[in-house]
Amino acid sequence: MDTEIFLSRCFSPEELHEELAQKLGFPEYYGKNLDALYDCLSEMESLNADIYISDENISNSTIDSILDIFYKVSEENSRFSFSVHNEEFLNIVDENEHVTNHIKPRSLVHRDGDGHLTSHIWIIRRVDTSVYVLLQKRSDEKLLYPGLYDVSSAGHTSAGEETRYSAVRELSEELGINADPRNLEFIGMEKSEKVCDTREGKRIDKEFATIFVYNKPVDIKNIRLQKSEVSEVCWVDIDECIARIDDESFPNCLRIQELKKLRKKVL
Repeated sequence: MDTEIFLSRCFSPEELHEELAQKLGFPEYYGKNLDALYDCLSEMESLNADIYISDENISNSTIDSILDIFYKVSEENSRFSFSVHNEEFLNIVDENEHVTNHIKPRSLVHRDGDGHLTSHIWIIRRVDTSVYVLLQKRSDEKLLYPGLYDVSSAGHTSAGEETRYSAVRELSEELGINADPRNLEFIGMEKSEKVCDTREGKRIDKEFATIFVYNKPVDIKNIRLQKSEVSEVCWVDIDECIARIDDESFPNCLRIQELKKLRKKVL
């Protein structure tokens, strides 16, 4: 396996150099500065590495300087190669269901089956004694569960982010709903693990979903879909949704326990 180096834009210079030293096996006397990095890299006979940089919109000049040194050494040594990937980083959730400070690129989290946080937001509509849930149909472009009906809005919680604020972000991005965090009611968490076949191979989706109900009326005509994520939305009676969850004519990736938890809360 190639060496995998994780450079978060939120890291301090010292933390960035600690990551490099650990992953590249630098000696204990490594000076944790750019000159020392150049010296250590120049002494390596060869390298094949993947460098992952978190995708936050945050300037980090140390990362830029580190990459400059990697490029310089690769020009001097034909056996020194690396690739750069910009990705969302996620906090790893351990087997005791604790959110750890260990972060990892999203694609590697799914490759390795690491636990991670997501936010699930349910939009509901009451009609007489019935409750309808808004379902989104996932875009055919999605890597996981393309073309399947899913929770109203959902997404990963980025490293260092609170689930309530990732929920607000997903509502805005996927449906064009600018929500106040105070209008999201927390109703519980659900753990799930699935192995999925995708066009890029198998993915292990081991997630801890934080579930919210959005307590404001939504007019479906005013929803602005993020077409790369969502192809359409529709209202479905929650009891019908539960009854048809295993119906092949209703292609979905919904979770029965989550729907039952939602029904208990809203009915």
